[in-house]
Amino acid sequence: MGWVALAALVGMMLVEVISDRPQSFVAIPSEGRVCQALYLVRASSHWFYYTTSGACTLSWSFAVVLLIACLMLAADR
Repeated sequence: MGWVALAALVGMMLVEVISDRPQSFVAIPSEGRVCQALYLVRASSHWFYYTTSGACTLSWSFAVVLLIACLMLAADR
C-alpha cells in the first residue's frame, strides 16, 4: 500500500507541474481557471492554486487516493 501512497503523491505533483496554472491566485472564469487544487510544490505561502477543472479533478482524486492509502497504512500498524 506504500507504493500506492507514493504514486498518488507523485501524481499530485505532476498535475501541478504540468497543468496550466496562472501566476496569480485569482480565478479567471473566462479561461476556465476556476477550480482550486492542492499546491504541493509551493513557491509561496499559498496552499491552493487555481487551474482548469480537469486538472483540479485529477489533483483531488489523487489526494483522496493518498488519504485512503495513508489510512490503510496506519491501520496496518
